[in-house]
This record gives sequence, structure tokens and C-alpha cells, in this order.
Amino acid sequence: MAPEVQPTELESVNVRSYGARGDGSSDDTLAIQAAIDALGEGQVLLFPRGHYRISDTLRCRDKSMITIQAAGRPLISSRGGADFTGKALLDLSGSVRAYVTGLRLYSLLDGRWPAAGLVLGRTATSAGHMSFFQNCLIGGRFDVAPVYNAGCEVVVFQNCHFASATGNPSYWDSATDSFDLTGTPGASHSNSRKFFWGCWFANYSGLSDARIVGLHHWQYELAFRDSYFTFGLGGGYVFDLQGNEPNATTRDLVIDNCRVEGGDHANSRLIYVNKTNGLDRLRLSSLVWPIASDYVVEVEQNLSDSDLWLPSRRGGLVKINGGAVMRLNRVYGVLGGKIWVDEGGRASENLMLSSTGFPFAGPGAYTDANTTL
Repeated sequence: MAPEVQPTELESVNVRSYGARGDGSSDDTLAIQAAIDALGEGQVLLFPRGHYRISDTLRCRDKSMITIQAAGRPLISSRGGADFTGKALLDLSGSVRAYVTGLRLYSLLDGRWPAAGLVLGRTATSAGHMSFFQNCLIGGRFDVAPVYNAGCEVVVFQNCHFASATGNPSYWDSATDSFDLTGTPGASHSNSRKFFWGCWFANYSGLSDARIVGLHHWQYELAFRDSYFTFGLGGGYVFDLQGNEPNATTRDLVIDNCRVEGGDHANSRLIYVNKTNGLDRLRLSSLVWPIASDYVVEVEQNLSDSDLWLPSRRGGLVKINGGAVMRLNRVYGVLGGKIWVDEGGRASENLMLSSTGFPFAGPGAYTDANTTL
């Protein structure tokens, strides 16, 4: 009779078996890296409960169909005095069909801050896509962001917490590797399908010009549902859309059933659009915005073909700055006089369903074929 096969011996790689201690003081970098290097396709990397201190990036690049399972939610953090300048805590660039659950990555205040906690993106040999993260926490002080995604597609985050202790975003997304963290600097990639369910995004810097989600260059199909965003006592932009490249745009952005909290700052915004081709096909609904800001959405370029269910509030709702265009949108809410069109701005061919009269105000152009019901 053949001996019984133990699946865990064949399919799992335990970091403790490679010498990692997880005692909060030992340098576990080499031991964990050895376990990662031994990880084969379809295998599980196991982190038992503990505090694992590291002094260099953990590189889990170009892996396929792997699982990182953290039992008891162990913590991986930067080791005191380590220089992480221009580096990440965990690099999953090029990985395909990675499943990560229960992992906590944190950048402590001592030492040189990492550029990022988690890096996703393409490499020279792998597109990097189809990854799933559940019940993870990534936070602390980072020069770019706790989570940095440069072109990794079809990524799902469920019940995850991203926290930035600087004014930088807690999640940063771009079609290019602007900070050379994946090894493909300047390359432009396809960049679509990022989904966030039940996540918590925080910026605890206390600054009035902080960022929570940075969407740079271009991306398509992003959905944020049932999620919570907080500035603590600070303020700034929840979604900061930036990019001066010829093709810079964000398209098919969904923000549904989300809540934002923070200090009362006049310049705080849910969305700030400053991209060459603006924001196209935004779907905004069921937003809770208790912040006493001047506006909720501000547009420096274009806002088009979008559906906006805007919250009832005393302050303004949308500001269209000079040179910006608001066109072919469907806007719903208590809108009377709350859509400000600045001099040089234009609103045209929009369908405005307002319960309180004419929605537009300001010195800009807004009489061209807009329909108000």
C-alpha cells in the first residue's frame, strides 16, 4: 500500500522552515527571500503569526499561480536603520494569478522610508495580472505610496486597509513605471480593471493638501464600492487625477456607496481632474460627504459622458475651471446654482435633473444645449 501523501509538504513553503524567526528583532530578509525563491507554480507561501523585520526588498517577481497566506495576520516591517530609499517592502511585479490573504506590511518611522509597501506591475518578461488581495493592511511612511501599481491589470482588493502617514496617496496607479520600481521605467502599458470592495483608505498626515488615491497617466475600468476614505483631521483630494501626457485620461471610474471623512477644509475634493483628456464615464452614486468644502468635484480639463448622483449639501457641488469642458453628462440632485462654471470654462449638452431650479452659476458658458428637468 502506497504511503499517504501530505499535500502541505508538497504544496506549501513555510518561511520558518527557511530560518525566519518572526520575533520582532531578528533580520528575516534572507530567510524569507530563500523561501520565496523556492516557491514553485501553484504553491503556497506560509507566514505563521509573528513580526518579521526586513532590511531589503522581498522580491517575488514573475511568479505564477502562487498564494501568500498569512496565518494570524503576521506583520512584515522595515528594520530599524535600514535604507529603503527607492525600494519597496514587497515586489510582486510580473506575478500572474497571485492570491494574498491576511498580510500586513508596515514602514516604521526609523530608517530611510521605502518608496512603496507593495509593488505591482509589468516586467520585461511578464505582464503581471489577475491578482487577488484579501484582508491585507499596508501602511506607514512611504515616499510614493503604500501600494504602487504600474500597469498590473485585473486586480481585486477586498476588505483591505491602505494607510499613508505622509501627504502622498495610499494607493498610486499609472500606466507607466514613473519611479522605476518594476524595472520598466518610462514604458507605457495597458492599464485596466482594478476593483476595490469594502476597503479602507486613509491619509493620516494631518495636512490640508493630502492625497488618498493617485490616478496618474491613464487607466480604464476602476471600481470603488462600499469603501471608506478618511483624512483624519486633514484634508485634500480623495481621487487625484493627474497627467500631462498626450493620452492621459481616466475612463470608466465607478465610485459607489462610499463615505469620506476628514477635517473641514475649503479646498478638499472628492475628485480633482487635471489630465490632458480629463475624466470620461464617471459613475458616482450613494456618496456620503459630510466635509464642509467649497466643492465636491473640481475639473481643470474635461468631464464627459458621466452619471453623477450628487449629495445634498449647502456648499457647491462641481467647479468647472477656465479651459475645462463639462459635456454630455447626466447629473442628478439638489443642483440649484451649485455647478460653478468659471470664466473660460464651458458646460454643454448636459442633462441636469435638479429639484431646485437652474443648476449653473458663474461667468463661464453654460447656456449651450443643456437640458434641465
